[in-house]
Amino acid sequence: MKKINTLRPVHKHVLATTLAVGLACLFGLVIYPKLAILAELPTKPQGLSVELDAENAVATWSAPVLQGDTPIVGYNISYYETSRPGGAITDSVDVRTLEYSISLSGLEAGVEYTFEITAFNSGGAGDSNTAVFNTPAGAIPTAPLDCSGTPGDREVYILCTEPADMAGGTVISYLVYYGTKEYVSIEVPSTKGLTYVVTSLTNDEAYNFYVTAKNSNDVEGEASAIFTVTPVAAGGGGGGDPLEISTEPTVTATSTTATIHWTTNKEASSIVYYGPTEDIKGVSPEQNTTPRVSDHQTQITGLISCMTYWFKSESFDAEGNSVQSLGGEFTTTGCKGDSSIVVSDVKTVTAVAGATASAKVSGKGIEVVVPAAIKNGFDIAIEASKLEQEKVATAISSPAGKSWVGDNAYSLKALEDETTEVSGEFDRNVSVSIDYTDEELNGFSRSTLKIYHYEDSTGWMPLTSCTDDYDASSGTGTVTCYTTSFSVFGLFGSADSSSSSGSRPSNSSVTTNVTTAPTSLPATNTPQTDTPAVSGSTFTKNLWYGLKDSDVKRLQAFLNSRGFSVAASGNGSVGNETEYFGPLTRAALIRFQNQYKAEILMPIGLLNGTGFFGSNTRAFVNSMR
Repeated sequence: MKKINTLRPVHKHVLATTLAVGLACLFGLVIYPKLAILAELPTKPQGLSVELDAENAVATWSAPVLQGDTPIVGYNISYYETSRPGGAITDSVDVRTLEYSISLSGLEAGVEYTFEITAFNSGGAGDSNTAVFNTPAGAIPTAPLDCSGTPGDREVYILCTEPADMAGGTVISYLVYYGTKEYVSIEVPSTKGLTYVVTSLTNDEAYNFYVTAKNSNDVEGEASAIFTVTPVAAGGGGGGDPLEISTEPTVTATSTTATIHWTTNKEASSIVYYGPTEDIKGVSPEQNTTPRVSDHQTQITGLISCMTYWFKSESFDAEGNSVQSLGGEFTTTGCKGDSSIVVSDVKTVTAVAGATASAKVSGKGIEVVVPAAIKNGFDIAIEASKLEQEKVATAISSPAGKSWVGDNAYSLKALEDETTEVSGEFDRNVSVSIDYTDEELNGFSRSTLKIYHYEDSTGWMPLTSCTDDYDASSGTGTVTCYTTSFSVFGLFGSADSSSSSGSRPSNSSVTTNVTTAPTSLPATNTPQTDTPAVSGSTFTKNLWYGLKDSDVKRLQAFLNSRGFSVAASGNGSVGNETEYFGPLTRAALIRFQNQYKAEILMPIGLLNGTGFFGSNTRAFVNSMR
């Protein structure tokens, strides 16, 4: 009988083990790389917390549960305002450090911050852990009040009132934040509320705005609520019938208010832009939005008395169409003696550029030469106004022992914005010049001439450092003094029986530069027809914009000969000089003065040419002839 050999049975546990090993071998190359990748980087740091002491925010943590395939070599740190993650400050520390301090002095007060940390090894950074902390509220200005924006053509007019609490300081500026996606900011100097025009915008695109205030301790305050404004082209942006102004605005003014009235062809809202100049202006809140009206009447308040203002009105209909009036002017009342303003001139002085303002009738009156940065580095509006001298004299008489010379009564104003007159003294001297004639002296001695200014609290006070630039040929002169504040000004003198009005003073606090005209010239200011002289006889007269005189012709010839061409061709060009002191002559003279500023301008505290041919410029020109 044949013996049959049988196979030894396999135990079920052995089979299971073998199968498991086989599967592991088969799939291990697939699974292991995946597991290896997940395990390369550290897990997040543990136990993160941030505690505040008197000076620092101190973050502490412990090591991650898993370090990854290679040892942890350090930690990446990031902290930022929770609401502004894009402004993160980053740092890194080594593995031995499980603590990080942030100085509170470098953080905004009363703001929530996020602290974020990740561990990293040779493969890179792992998962992050975060914690938030709030900085102490501290003393910061509250948000500006009543902020709003009014659309214009590629611009938006921003209006805010002063914050309720400036945290122990005063307002020095506002920061206007705006944008369609990301915000940019503009800092606007101001000592009270905010009026500002954001320009170079895109029409029909919605912009978000918010505003903060900064105090005199250089602390920026809380933000206003966000408001959205869409600039629109004038007369466009909407649909339906065009919006038009039916009657141009009329103005009724008092000493501190102005009521502007105009009509439109359809119902619309009402806005008025106003200020001492177009460059320095405010905007009234938008009125008559519900319901809109066709008969518009807007009152603006808080104005400065005895001041000429620029203004323009604008209306918006329900479809978004807009229309603006022509620019105009109005004058507030309240001048001394209830005088009217006879003539006025307004100029803007910036931190880098001065200006000259003059109020003259027939070439005679007051001129004010203002250097740059006269107050706080802000843009300042300067207004020179000629008043009715008889009314002013009735109200405030004259200095003791002095009498008014001619009809010289003037008002000088300096405004930071549409409702704020510059307070206190200027940071730099301002030159004030007043013209007179022999006829106006009327028996007074030139040696007694003084410019006085009047303050309600002190009365009449004389200016100092004065000179008298007198021209015997024309019988005219100009007294120039310096001041550090503005008010009412006048030219005064007293009788001197020992000398005639035209005689030269022997002793005086006024320095008098008297020149005698060549005998070939008549003793009048009649225009001459002599040929322009580039060399030879000296200049003896003040010359100014708008004057017609033979010396203007000689001045043009001098400027042309020195490379400061009045004109390339035609009137004012070489061989075609004229007797008229126009804008081309003034521009050429300013270039000349700027070229020789060290000799002409800086000795009298100026940095930029004025276009006035006075004693300093004349002396330097004569020295070159």
